Amino acid sequence: MTGFASKTILISNQQGDKAHATITIKTLNSRFFDITCRIHPSLAYIEHKLIGLCKKKLYRGNVVCTIYISNSNVLKGNIQASLPVAKQYYQAAEKLSAELNVQKDFSLNTLMSLPNVIVIEEAEVDQNIIVTIEQNINELLDNVVETRLQEGIALEKDLAERIKIMRQEGAIIAKRAQALVEEQKEKIKTAIAQTGIDPEIIADAHNQALYTILEKLDLHEEIVRFASHLDEFEKHLKGDDTRKGKRLDFILQELGREINTIASKCNDSEIGKHAINVKVEIEKAREQTQNIV
Repeated sequence: MTGFASKTILISNQQGDKAHATITIKTLNSRFFDITCRIHPSLAYIEHKLIGLCKKKLYRGNVVCTIYISNSNVLKGNIQASLPVAKQYYQAAEKLSAELNVQKDFSLNTLMSLPNVIVIEEAEVDQNIIVTIEQNINELLDNVVETRLQEGIALEKDLAERIKIMRQEGAIIAKRAQALVEEQKEKIKTAIAQTGIDPEIIADAHNQALYTILEKLDLHEEIVRFASHLDEFEKHLKGDDTRKGKRLDFILQELGREINTIASKCNDSEIGKHAINVKVEIEKAREQTQNIV
């Protein structure tokens, strides 16, 4: 399910450096839980914890968690000069000056601009910054969940409409199936009468033929199972379970199997037309259940 929340906060380290951190959480529809964290390299060691926080509250969906820091120095350690490296640069400059007989022009600014003379200590990010970020991520996750709940209300209404239509189509199919059985009975009786043969002579053959035809046309079992799956779907749709998307998707698969059996078992254009209508509604419902946790 889709959701979005964003917030900008002020963070600072023990040295007094300050920066603005913009935290954004976005979720898109997905059958599974998949997350991408776009964060500063200095925060990489807490990525697994951020993933855990998101999975705990979001369960399902394509999640993107972004943390932008306006001043990355707030996340870095102390700045130090590497004296051994600086001395080597200076000694190399003196040697070149003496051997090539050129004037040595070596300022402090030049020395400091050389690679690895000035280094930034590797250090963990100030714990206060981590705690602040985690607290705000939890708050944003609650906001995302709330937006997804609002979307869920609309999804429930839409799926209820799909169920209503499928029930109506199922009722039409059941009525037509019963009428089709009666039509076949009359056709067999008419065919026997047109032969001019005494019905008592061919009674056994008639009964066997009638049984074989009607057995192929009997859709009662499939229709009952179809209605039962609709009841099960509606029950779970209205239930209190917070994670019902996959269960609803499985029930829709069973509904699809039953309507396919009905359509293939009975070669009737009227039933086939309404079976197609049911398949359309099932596909619409399946698209929506992909968005449910």
